[in-house]
Amino acid sequence: MRSITARRRGGTSGEIPPLDDECESILKPAVQELALSARAHHKTIRVASTIADLDGSENIQAQDLCEAVQYRNLDRQTWF
Repeated sequence: MRSITARRRGGTSGEIPPLDDECESILKPAVQELALSARAHHKTIRVASTIADLDGSENIQAQDLCEAVQYRNLDRQTWF
């Protein structure tokens, strides 16, 4: 089994892994609340896919996306 991350082409944005309805319902308000750019939105999904890989999951789960959003929020709080 190849991981989600391994299926992406190296060095390019690659394809965004598909998100289920629950993940979309989490991501949409987070993008608005944190005023994320399209690039930051894409990076958040890529971080979530890496988290899913580390958990041994084939797909991004809601908890993976929540964790990725928390990292994005933490990044903003510590930026000087």
